[in-house]
Amino acid sequence: KADMSAPQGNVSTVLTGGLIATTWKGAISKLALTDRDNNTWLLKNTTGLRVDKKPLGFDVATDESCFVRQSASLCTKASYLANSDLNVQLIAKSIPTALIQAYLPKKMTIKSLINGNVNIQRQKNTLSGRYRVDMTPAQIFLTTQEAKREINLGASSVSGTLNGDKVS
Repeated sequence: KADMSAPQGNVSTVLTGGLIATTWKGAISKLALTDRDNNTWLLKNTTGLRVDKKPLGFDVATDESCFVRQSASLCTKASYLANSDLNVQLIAKSIPTALIQAYLPKKMTIKSLINGNVNIQRQKNTLSGRYRVDMTPAQIFLTTQEAKREINLGASSVSGTLNGDKVS
């Protein structure tokens, strides 16, 4: 069990498992991430975790894990190999845009929900995969010294493929 605190938020987790030869196999049975506004994301189900020692480093793999907060969810499944190969699957449902507020200009606010699917692989240092991100109708608020402006946008989406250094 581990509990960590920082100005940005808190992390609380329960991790169990054991080492057999060069393989550590375990499970994350609890994981709670709480931000400075007291919004908490919880691990929905126990997630398997495996770490294998290899000559070049470590192979790491997780079972599917889902984090939930109210009606929002973010599910992932990933593996990272010692040779730098990578496989990541991500499914986002009803993720509030408030989570990206810290990366926006201070005088801009976006209110919407994001849904998406991402499946990316890296083999022999070459990336490939597919992505789709959808945003529900959005309100963008711009605040200046003179006024606060509101821009309403309809639903939008972006999708494509990744192949090496080409994004389409």
